Amino acid sequence: MVTTMLLLSLTSFSQERNDSLQPSTTTWSLQQCISYALENNLSIKSQAEGLTVQKNTLNASRYGLLPSIDVNGTQSVSNGRALDQTTYQFSNQTVKYTNASLSGSMILFAGFQKQNSIKKNNLDLMAGLQDFEKLKNDISLNIAAAYLQILFNQELTKVADDQLALTKQQVDQTRKLVDAGKVVIGNLLDVQAQEASEELQLVDAQNNLYMSKLTLTQYLDLRDSLIEVSAPNLDSVLIVSVNVQSQDIYPIAEKNMPEIKSAEFRVESAQKSIDIAMGGYYPQLSLNVSYGSSYSDVREQVKLVNGVPTTEKYPFFNQMKDNANLGVYLNLSIPIFSGFSNHYNTSSAKANFQRAKINLDIEKNTLFKNIQQAYADAVASFRRYVSTKKSVATMQESYNYTQNRFNLGLINSIDYNTAKSKLTRAQSDLLQAKYEYIFKTKILDFYRGMPIKL
Repeated sequence: MVTTMLLLSLTSFSQERNDSLQPSTTTWSLQQCISYALENNLSIKSQAEGLTVQKNTLNASRYGLLPSIDVNGTQSVSNGRALDQTTYQFSNQTVKYTNASLSGSMILFAGFQKQNSIKKNNLDLMAGLQDFEKLKNDISLNIAAAYLQILFNQELTKVADDQLALTKQQVDQTRKLVDAGKVVIGNLLDVQAQEASEELQLVDAQNNLYMSKLTLTQYLDLRDSLIEVSAPNLDSVLIVSVNVQSQDIYPIAEKNMPEIKSAEFRVESAQKSIDIAMGGYYPQLSLNVSYGSSYSDVREQVKLVNGVPTTEKYPFFNQMKDNANLGVYLNLSIPIFSGFSNHYNTSSAKANFQRAKINLDIEKNTLFKNIQQAYADAVASFRRYVSTKKSVATMQESYNYTQNRFNLGLINSIDYNTAKSKLTRAQSDLLQAKYEYIFKTKILDFYRGMPIKL
C-alpha cells in the first residue's frame, strides 16, 4: 500500500524498534520523528480505539445470527387463598412455589436484515481502517513538511550569519580606510548601519528556526526540550523539470489513496443500509423452544396402600421430573402497517446512499485538485529555482565587482549595501525555491505510490 511505502520511505535510514524511537543522541532523523509520532500521537491512539469499537460492532452482529438461550427461575410464597401453579387449584394455606425453565429463540427469516447488517458493519470497519491510514498519512506528511522547514531555516540562518560575518569584516576594513583618510566617515556609518540591519536579519532567521523546531516538537508532543534534527545531504537532489503530468498521476492515486477507498466503502455501506431498511417490509419467522418444570410444597402424591388410596408428601425432584414440559413454537409476524416507518427508513437510506456517492465524487475532486496544485507548485518552484539560480550567479558577480570598487573607494557605501542586500535576497529566494521543489516533488511521488527519500 502507498501508506506502507510512505512510512518506509520518508527516510534513508534503517527501521528501528518502537522502544528505541527516541534517540539517545541530541538529533532526530526524519524516520525517527515519523515513527515516534505514529507510536505516540494521541489522535492516532484515539482513532485506534474507535476501530476497536467498530470491530466489536461487527463481531456482535455476526454472533447475532446465533440463537439466544435463557435460563429462568422463580421462587414464590403465597398466603391465604393461593393458587397452586402445579395443579391450578386454590388452597387456603401458605404455598411455596418453584419454577425453572430453559428457553431459546432464533430468527429464521427477517428479510435478510441481520445478514445485511453484518455486511454493512464490515464495510464500515473497512472504511474506518482507511480513515486510520489517511490520518497516519496526514501526520507523516505534516512532520515531513515541518522537518524540511527546519532544514530550510537552518540554511537561511547560515546565510544570514555568513553575510553578517562579511559585513563585520567590511566594517573593520572601512574603519581602517577612514583612519587612513581614504574615505569619509559617512561610509563607515553606512556600513555600520548595514551591520545592524543584518544583525536584525540574523535574529529574525534564528527566531524562525526556533519556531520551526517548536512546530515539529509540538507535532511530536515532546515536552522535555526543543527538538534538534539531523540534516541529510540534499545536495545530491537533482532539481530537474517535472516530467509527469497531473492527469497521469491521478489514476494511480485514485486506486491507492485511503480517502478514496474509504469513500467507496461508505457507498457500499449505504447500499446495505437500503437493503436493511427494505427488509422491514418482509415477514419475520422465528423459532422458539422452551423446557421447564415446577414444584409446589402443598401438592400431595396419591399412592395405593393395601388397595387403599392414600396421600403423602410429593418430593421435590419427583415433582420436577413429573412436571417437566417441552414446547416448540414457530412464530410468524407479517407487517401490515408500521406507521410509515418502513417507508421513511427506506427513503432516508436511499438519500444517504446518494449523499455517500456525492461524497465520493467530492473526495475524487479534492484529490485531483490537490494533485493539480502539487504539480503546479512543483513546476513553479522549478522555474523559480532556475530563475533565482541565474539571479544569484549574476548578483554574486555584481557584488564582487561592487565590493572591489568599494574597497578602492570608487563607490559609496549606499551602492555597496544595495548590492549586498540584493545578493542576500536572491540567496534566500534560491533556498526557498529549492526546498519548495523538494517537498512538492515528494508529494507527487507520494501520489504516484513511489518511495519518498530525502
